[in-house]
Amino acid sequence: MSRKELEIERKKEEIIKAAEDLFFTIGFDGTSMDEISKNSEFSKRTVYKYFFSKEELYATIAYRGLCVLKDLIENELNSSTNISEAMHKMSKSLMKLHKSNKNYPRAISGLLSIISRSSSDGIYLKKCIETLNGIFDLLKEILRRGIKDGSIKKDIDINKTVYSIQMIFAGIYSINKNIFKFVKIKEDDITFEEIFEYNFNLIIMAIKK
Repeated sequence: MSRKELEIERKKEEIIKAAEDLFFTIGFDGTSMDEISKNSEFSKRTVYKYFFSKEELYATIAYRGLCVLKDLIENELNSSTNISEAMHKMSKSLMKLHKSNKNYPRAISGLLSIISRSSSDGIYLKKCIETLNGIFDLLKEILRRGIKDGSIKKDIDINKTVYSIQMIFAGIYSINKNIFKFVKIKEDDITFEEIFEYNFNLIIMAIKK
């Protein structure tokens, strides 16, 4: 990269970091481009030069998370000897993703809502949709292989199962851990992490032969 290109990338990274801090502190709706400009210490004109909308900025963050998620699924699918093993390993990896970068899962969870109400036609919104479709195709492939090797029930509806997995995990990823602590029964010592992993295991139990 030339010095000019490196400088552009540096500015974009600083703007993304400033936006991420705000999105996951005060929320997407509560954040304005003015606040992102102020938090990044760049002019509003500079922010709009690289990101033409708040939705596109959010999609940039979500896209990074989706790429990590897609790679994770592909790695487990390619490195496992059977589908049952792949799904259990995936459960552990999803938990690691949640622990190592809490904002990526939250960005992925919030993305669908933003896409549904956004009229933007941004590059990263398109990339997010393409990557989501790629993840759906990977999950379908996992289920097909599982049916073929006998580890998954033959009578499941593959498309409905994939959408169910997506909806369950979008819901889990969007839950604030502090809210979980507030609503759970006081006598229970169950952690958010345990519930997270248990949900994935419930899915496996439901479709496993």
